[in-house]
Amino acid sequence: MPVVQDEDGIEEDIGRLRTATSSSFTKFVCQEQFLAAVSMASLQLQDRDIGPLLKVRIRQTKQLRRQEVLSKPEVVKIIWGQWHCLVVKDGVL
Repeated sequence: MPVVQDEDGIEEDIGRLRTATSSSFTKFVCQEQFLAAVSMASLQLQDRDIGPLLKVRIRQTKQLRRQEVLSKPEVVKIIWGQWHCLVVKDGVL
């Protein structure tokens, strides 16, 4: 990048460099966050406790009936009890 001298010296060039670097960094961070979310979503779907609840939560907003979770592990019951707070974003619970 050529140095563009203005009345303040090279400030204009530094500003463009900062913008370009910031833009590249933002793209990198967004890609990393996307990959992390995809990985987390995949891990949650494969989890024996969270996976079944996540699949149901993706399909419906209505809470499962108590009878449907009575035979499940304690962690499933705890998550089920917080159903009204559960949010799925980018496939991640």
